Amino acid sequence: MDGIVTEIMRFSLKDGPGIRTTVFLKGCNMACRWCHNPETLAPAPQIMRYPSKCIGCGECLRACANGALAPGADGGISFLREKCVACGACANNCFSGAIVVSGVRMSVGEVMAEVMQDEDYYRNSGGGLTIGGGEAACQPEFTAGLLRAAKHAGIHTAIETNMLADWPV
Repeated sequence: MDGIVTEIMRFSLKDGPGIRTTVFLKGCNMACRWCHNPETLAPAPQIMRYPSKCIGCGECLRACANGALAPGADGGISFLREKCVACGACANNCFSGAIVVSGVRMSVGEVMAEVMQDEDYYRNSGGGLTIGGGEAACQPEFTAGLLRAAKHAGIHTAIETNMLADWPV
């Protein structure tokens, strides 16, 4: 079973008891103006740009086969989001971190492999796995799969949710 993961944050101390690994999922069913994780709102992977980090090497321009990046009038790089298919070629060739992909498809097993690297910390601190987002309930099957796998491994679990989901979820 696969899901779209924005980030896996290890050694988190704020998302539940003890030392935790927090898995941030893509997708949210709300659009709060005060959202602290806006890169998680869209359900699919997307390209994020940080122009202040751009060193002007042009590697992203050469990598983009869809014409979503073009030389800008000011000497910078223009991003034509409507042409972007979020393939990640530009981000894979961006040495400075000015372009990154937010969201990657991962299996429950791949996520759990990351989570289990800190198993000793969980056992000694009472920590575990927290699933957040975005909104964990926007990927209910994947979230349930992660929770089951963690429980099977004896890992404490928690979710951060806005509770805006159908009752069965």
